Amino acid sequence: MASNVNENALPSDTKTMQDCYENYIIVDIGANLTHRKFGKDLDSVIQRAKDSGVQKIMVTGTSLRASKEALRLTRIYPGMLYSTAG
Repeated sequence: MASNVNENALPSDTKTMQDCYENYIIVDIGANLTHRKFGKDLDSVIQRAKDSGVQKIMVTGTSLRASKEALRLTRIYPGMLYSTAG
């Protein structure tokens, strides 16, 4: 994962922590992206998550309607969004 941090300016223990987490995949496991408040700016929400290092997002489906919507979103953002049902 690329970083904009000047590693020479960091304490050595911070560099060690960055090295430790370099191989991890950051997953948001409970995003309620089917809520209407995300409708107008979903692209920017997804982009901000990517910019923050999030690599995968689980979109929660808590009802039949929300589960269908979560599945629809996974088709718009394949490889980034995944859905749950129930």
